[in-house]
Amino acid sequence: MIKLKYISTFSIVVAFLILTSCTRILLVMYGVHKPKAENSKSLTAFLDKHKMNFAENFVTDTLGFKILTKYGAPEIMVFDKNLNFVPYKSEAKGTCNAPAESFLSRLNAANNYETSKQYNFDTIVSHLRTFDGKKVEINSIKKNDFIIVMTWAKWMGYKIHKEHTVSWYNAIKNNKNCNMVVLMVNVDLQENWGKDVLEKYKR
Repeated sequence: MIKLKYISTFSIVVAFLILTSCTRILLVMYGVHKPKAENSKSLTAFLDKHKMNFAENFVTDTLGFKILTKYGAPEIMVFDKNLNFVPYKSEAKGTCNAPAESFLSRLNAANNYETSKQYNFDTIVSHLRTFDGKKVEINSIKKNDFIIVMTWAKWMGYKIHKEHTVSWYNAIKNNKNCNMVVLMVNVDLQENWGKDVLEKYKR
């Protein structure tokens, strides 16, 4: 049995802001609020209100939450047609997601890209759930040149997603050099994890 190391609310906030932002974010201006457990209704309402409901949408189980929040949000994971992870930024230069839009706009099916075994696509998918908490099967998407896993969180507010998530999707939509499919993965805490599990994240 895998024993999870639960992350406090404060740690989540700090991790997201440090790992995924190039500059300090003014929390009030960006609409950032204290993370809370979300559900299908609250997530769908946010996506519809801000016109972000443009791809297949998923949440995660608790282990997927741990993996993807460590990676960052808002962020992208790129996988090629062979399901290999394609890192788009240099760890030596930090974890800023600034190159994401440019990278997505230049992806080309005719090019070969450096891959890494750091993340496994099937492992990521095994932890995805529908907004109602059901397991998913998405084998059909593997026929695309690239699969883009795009993380987002409601507690971070809309402004940061407008500057990143929406811009990234537009870069994908306007790229005619390859076929890409987007999996939007929400990384908020989920009500359907249950009260006992959620209590551990408040410590």
